[in-house]
Amino acid sequence: MTKSPSQPAYYELLDLLTDLLQRPEDIQKATGLITDFADRVLQEHVQSTIEEMGEAPVPWALALFGSEGRREQTLRTDQDNALILSDEATDNAEVLRWFQRFGQAINDKLNASGYHYCNGGIMAGNVKWCVPVKTWKQYFKKWVIHPEPMAVMQSTIFFDLRHGAGSSALTTELQHHLLQLLADKQEVFFYHMVQNALNVQIPPASLRKLWLWFYPHPDLKYLSLPVTSTARIMALRNGVQEQHTGLRLQAISSLGKLQHDKALTLQSCFDDLSWLRLRAQVQGIQDGQEPDNILHYGNLTHNDKAIFRDALDGVLLARTMLRNAIGAYF
Repeated sequence: MTKSPSQPAYYELLDLLTDLLQRPEDIQKATGLITDFADRVLQEHVQSTIEEMGEAPVPWALALFGSEGRREQTLRTDQDNALILSDEATDNAEVLRWFQRFGQAINDKLNASGYHYCNGGIMAGNVKWCVPVKTWKQYFKKWVIHPEPMAVMQSTIFFDLRHGAGSSALTTELQHHLLQLLADKQEVFFYHMVQNALNVQIPPASLRKLWLWFYPHPDLKYLSLPVTSTARIMALRNGVQEQHTGLRLQAISSLGKLQHDKALTLQSCFDDLSWLRLRAQVQGIQDGQEPDNILHYGNLTHNDKAIFRDALDGVLLARTMLRNAIGAYF
């Protein structure tokens, strides 16, 4: 498929993705391809902005969050990024304004390339998310040490933190600070994270056909949340530094904190849901539609319906593990 000037840059991946998405087992290659492409686009825009504005006045890092931070991007994507500045920028209004213009320029270029502005404003050009590393440490300390349910829900995306550009030392410093905060097993914080993840309701197998009769168009991103949340929570509790959901589950299992068969069930569930989601997005784009996260269950083949129903077992397992975990916190 030829990309027109008005189409997102990543549409040039459609032919490759069509060939790649033959089996659910290929989904990690596909999302990795999309994420690598997004990383290259980001680097190009960062470099062009530096050429336009000149070298930055102090060291900086651009951090990535959410699915981009986990390297799990699909074709329904927006921006989730921020700037971590050297503490030399503290109380220096001129330097802070420079970086806000720098971040906004990058956000504008990404939006023009098809990576839409974040509806929640989590972007490098936002004054709240363009701050020195010591301010970032204060943000994470507040979220972890003094957690409030709504604040924890809104901050969850920041716990999938990956370096994007600039000085990796600043990103690493913040990541290490986060692990130190969590080393004391901050139970109230994890309790709220678990509660947020339990909002997704899944019926037992005996009721799924009836459930799908009434809800034939489920949101696949929403259904995946218990699995990504389980992997995130267990990774943070056990000092695992991986961001990718599958790698988190493998690392947790290797530590003996998650039974091997359960890790495989959760990973297979996440891969299957992501495969159905991304394949539908590719087909929708090729049909001239905007990509979304909705599954049209009635349009699936018999085999794909079975894959989806089996994947729901993994979602139910994740919910059960999360629900059981609550008792361990108090």
